[in-house]
Amino acid sequence: MGPNFRDPVRIDFDAAAMEVQGKLGALTLLWLKKEKKKSDDECLEPWNAKLLSLLDVQVQKMKSIQFKDAGPLLCNPTARRLLRAAQERFVFTQMDKASGNFAVVCKWFYQFRLAEEIFKRDSAYSVTDELPKNIVERIVKELFDDFLIEVPELERKLALYYWTAKMHKSPPGARFIAAMHCCVTKELARIANLGMTTLLRFWKKHCNTLKRTTGINYYWIIKNTDHAKMLFSRANRFGNIKDITGLDFSTLYTSIPHGPLLTALEQSVRGGFELAYASEHPTIKGRIMAIGNKKTSWVKSRPKKKTKTVYFQAESFLALLTYQLANVFVQVGDTVLKQDVGIPMGVDNGPNLANVFLFIREYNWIAKKMKTKEGKKMLKAFFDFLADILTICLASTTIRCY
Repeated sequence: MGPNFRDPVRIDFDAAAMEVQGKLGALTLLWLKKEKKKSDDECLEPWNAKLLSLLDVQVQKMKSIQFKDAGPLLCNPTARRLLRAAQERFVFTQMDKASGNFAVVCKWFYQFRLAEEIFKRDSAYSVTDELPKNIVERIVKELFDDFLIEVPELERKLALYYWTAKMHKSPPGARFIAAMHCCVTKELARIANLGMTTLLRFWKKHCNTLKRTTGINYYWIIKNTDHAKMLFSRANRFGNIKDITGLDFSTLYTSIPHGPLLTALEQSVRGGFELAYASEHPTIKGRIMAIGNKKTSWVKSRPKKKTKTVYFQAESFLALLTYQLANVFVQVGDTVLKQDVGIPMGVDNGPNLANVFLFIREYNWIAKKMKTKEGKKMLKAFFDFLADILTICLASTTIRCY
């Protein structure tokens, strides 16, 4: 029984049969339309009658079976008592890379690994004496005063810090995560993620232009293994990719120093706004980014009436990202931690923050090399070498992305 387990529910076979009959009429009309028949054509009537007859037979057969109704498992007194006893000694946590399973971890060991991560010499976190309630109230007020971002009542709490078991490691490891799906900075992260995604889209367009004129690729961000598989398949002269393995950095998120990250964000935001403004894209109307519930747009000015959409210029959007990095708090029991280095695992715009940090460093390195004749020659040889390595990998139909 894994985390996707659900108690079986009693099936209403008559209701199920009625649902099938209702959909059958729509299917018949669709089929007639596909075969270019009139909607009142009766050519499918014998088929309909036969299908409904078989359906009735199956429904009567299933209704005659006496299914055992044990009731909800967790309402069983014995099951609840045993589960509570197990929770006194163990922690049930999901397994990394195997979300359909969970690991049973000794509670003492679970607490030990948390403390080891938090209090190690090079920890990304520091303990703060500020009370959780005071932190939440301060952030709620500052987000509204500075950025007109309203924090929903249900999200007015700090993120919890936990770890999941990495059973594919030997010995087993731990992935530390901040549960930021419902916390005081959740709305901030959602807005920041939409804005960063939009700006990166213009950087990608800019890099595509540079690639057409110079032959050098400045943009190396890949969304996921499916995206990598698609890109590799385009260049594959040996057939379709059969296998792809993605490997990642074990501590990238909590190792990025804030100083260089803020420098990269500044170049990304300022440059992204400039690229968006200079673009010939028909939706670009000004230097103000409007971020709504699910998408962004560009406008010439902020509306005077109150709206749930938030508006940013380059400076204010950069200030939003700077504020986010300065106010990452997590809670472990009664202990409140402030993240001083890196970005938390679990935040909405975490991948974009890491992507921007790496992309800007790569972009600047390539741009610097392109200023000299020797640098251009080196880049051409380097990318030819990568193409050769890719060809070798494709020949073995196994790709590993590092």
